[in-house]
Amino acid sequence: MNQPALFSRSQARRRMEYLISRCAEIESKIQLLPAFRVVQKAQLRQLLAAYGKEIRTLTAVINRSEVSAVQSTFKAGRKR
Repeated sequence: MNQPALFSRSQARRRMEYLISRCAEIESKIQLLPAFRVVQKAQLRQLLAAYGKEIRTLTAVINRSEVSAVQSTFKAGRKR
């Protein structure tokens, strides 16, 4: 897995959009698999869980960087 903390805000957003689209593809694939493909479905669900964890991490990175940007703008305005 990549180091999301090293991403810029725009890179994190692009990566998150990609992961969300991959999750949708995987979910539809799970729906199309026959019931007896239990192992394959379980592997796909594990992949979904890993993607979900990375999406949550990226969301936190994006939120932190937005808060930092607002705080630095506020501090710069107060110094004037």
